[in-house]
Amino acid sequence: MLFWKSPDALVPERIGKYNYTVIYDQDGIHRLTYCMPTVLKDLASARGMSLPLLRRTSGRKLAQPLYMGNDLILVPLKMQTGKPSFGYVNLRSLRQLGAHRSSCSVYIKGGWEIPVLWSLSITASHLQQATPSNDFFIPVSCCSLCEKTCSSNDPPAK
Repeated sequence: MLFWKSPDALVPERIGKYNYTVIYDQDGIHRLTYCMPTVLKDLASARGMSLPLLRRTSGRKLAQPLYMGNDLILVPLKMQTGKPSFGYVNLRSLRQLGAHRSSCSVYIKGGWEIPVLWSLSITASHLQQATPSNDFFIPVSCCSLCEKTCSSNDPPAK
């Protein structure tokens, strides 16, 4: 399988009864006939990592951020109903959040807009919780990306 070492986003897509994974990267958009778990497993393997071990390190059962290196921190966001429902956005590629009525969008490198089913506040909170505490990884706070103003000392919303 072809793999992308540092994708900007991995988005699940369902066409009929088939599941695909759409990869956004610096070269554009690529639709793979592989489902999300296979793409994640191969991406981790290409970086010499084990997906089950990556998931165990987060301490969370659902919607776990995957820390695959300084350039690849995959944050799961609810992108569609049913299974698979979570897509992943590379925290390093995130540029801005935009609000809609009951959902929001994330804007990534290349100007791509990716719809998210969660509200702006839930998405911003989830992104902030996934941000490593060490500023060496991420030079900006995720809160600065959203339209709401918040202090970096604020505890994450629950």
